[in-house]
Amino acid sequence: MAGEYRLSEVLSKISPRFADRIRQGELRIALTSQPITGATRLPQLAEELAAEYEVAGQSKYAKGLRDGFIVPISIPLAPDRYWKPGELFFTS
Repeated sequence: MAGEYRLSEVLSKISPRFADRIRQGELRIALTSQPITGATRLPQLAEELAAEYEVAGQSKYAKGLRDGFIVPISIPLAPDRYWKPGELFFTS
């Protein structure tokens, strides 16, 4: 399940409004059971994004968004930030 929502064949089936943000890494889907730091939850987008994934044939993401198991999140883009090896795992 991890990351399948970002595959190019899936993103080609959803609206550019969401697809472009997902490609850039600004919009992601996160498990609500895991701690989320440095991101903003966007529950107001859940139903609309679920409808997009339903049309794209990704019913597991649509169901998770509707049930509240997963939630859309926004992560601020930092184009000038370079991560050190392993830093993402130790600080996130």
